[in-house]
Amino acid sequence: MSRTRSTGANGPNAITFTEIEAWSRLTRTPLEPHHVETITAMDEVWMAKVYARQNLPEGTKALPQRSKEAMTPTLFDLALR
Repeated sequence: MSRTRSTGANGPNAITFTEIEAWSRLTRTPLEPHHVETITAMDEVWMAKVYARQNLPEGTKALPQRSKEAMTPTLFDLALR
């Protein structure tokens, strides 16, 4: 879902309920309300970390937010275990 998030002038925006619902429908993954709460809570933590990195002192190096490695079906399956 993060790949499809929108971006504003200050950086990425939170994942919306519409995006969560679309993902659930497209992947045929039924979600209960507590699943949505968990996804949004995880996204809030991610967003906090992204915006905290933007406030680093000048000259501070930060790790890239994305891996240089492409996501493969095998890697995805391993992440789900």
